[in-house]
Amino acid sequence: MSNFVTPGHYKLLTAVMTTEAGNTVDMVSIIPVFSIEESIDNDSLRGTALVYDNIGVLEDLPIRGEETLELTVEDALGKKLTYTMSIYKITDIEMKTNNDGLRYRIHLVSKSRFDAGSRKIITPYEDTISNIAKDVFSRYYKENTKDFLLEDTEGLFRCIIPNYTPMQTMNFLSSRAYSSKSPSCSFRFFETAENYYFVSDEYLIKRFVEKPQDIKEFTYGSAVDKSGANFIEQMKNIITLRNSERVNTIMDLVSGAYKSNVIEIDLIKRQVTLPGKSTKFEYDYDEAKKNYMSISGRGETEDVHSKEFTERYFTRENEKRYIVIRDYDDSGTAQLRGDQFVPEIITNRTAYRHHLNNTVTNITINGRLDVNAGDVINLKLLAFNSAQDGTLNKQLAGNYLVNNLTHSFDKDIHQTTLKLVKYDWSTKE
Repeated sequence: MSNFVTPGHYKLLTAVMTTEAGNTVDMVSIIPVFSIEESIDNDSLRGTALVYDNIGVLEDLPIRGEETLELTVEDALGKKLTYTMSIYKITDIEMKTNNDGLRYRIHLVSKSRFDAGSRKIITPYEDTISNIAKDVFSRYYKENTKDFLLEDTEGLFRCIIPNYTPMQTMNFLSSRAYSSKSPSCSFRFFETAENYYFVSDEYLIKRFVEKPQDIKEFTYGSAVDKSGANFIEQMKNIITLRNSERVNTIMDLVSGAYKSNVIEIDLIKRQVTLPGKSTKFEYDYDEAKKNYMSISGRGETEDVHSKEFTERYFTRENEKRYIVIRDYDDSGTAQLRGDQFVPEIITNRTAYRHHLNNTVTNITINGRLDVNAGDVINLKLLAFNSAQDGTLNKQLAGNYLVNNLTHSFDKDIHQTTLKLVKYDWSTKE
């Protein structure tokens, strides 16, 4: 542990801006406020910094939106991280009233993402999607020093990348990735402070289910000793908690999360699979949910809606329908492309991601650099009832997947805000 005694404090150890010509400027004393964001929904780290410029860096250097900013931070637990970011935009320039300085905001994106974003890809591929993703990453993220965690996919994929940036390519590939070991078909490409990922939600959850000692616990309550003697408990304490989304039945009805169907137009066989005429692509969440992995590692969990309500309102009449053009043949002959698994991907991903976001909880904790997007954390919350019997809250307690987080550094205070999601509607002890 570091020599901090107050939870939420941090040290900005270095903040060095480097120009394209190799000139450097020490920015530690003129960046009092900055933030870094990472998310499983974004391909890269992003951030902003507020600059109080009393030495004329903006205009004398000048800052052109092509510089690299390297920030090294140490949190209250003694963990150090270095963020290598590119400056790509400058906004909100204000002059001091006596015209002896400026205040402005610089916008940041990870250096490896910035470099990759300057290139375009027009390349044919015939391989599994995971192998294609591996090749794209090795070619276009050459300067990256982070590990690339990759989950294997199934099926031969034939395509020509149509003048996409590497990020667009990776997002395209993740949208078409399939693995029978990950029934949700919920693949993502994203970056954290530690690694790059091209994986499914099941991959993220399994890491922690198999090593439960890595799941960090956080508690919510006002009885935490704030004297400094109980430092670790304070670092586990939730400062604010907001259950931003609990139930939205209208969205449940229209989203395809319970019932859906695929109309497949087969160009090779010259036939159409129509709802009512075929049950081949009928999707029923009540049957499929046992295949999905909850955040706690279990299979089937308690649903938001009662069985009676589900049977009455989620019907084939109001199911969501998709149209898929099929230009390949299962026999392996006359193929334009390999098996795409498109009906399976569409129906399963839509339903799983909708249910994953059924319980969205936002929390703020004392700043910690040892939590990343894609981690699983555990919330200990007591039930909000009149009994006051010490039981856990069945809906809000339990394991969550960190969807995104923002580290906010303001003068000497570091707080981490997290958006948490969980597939489990109700926690089972």
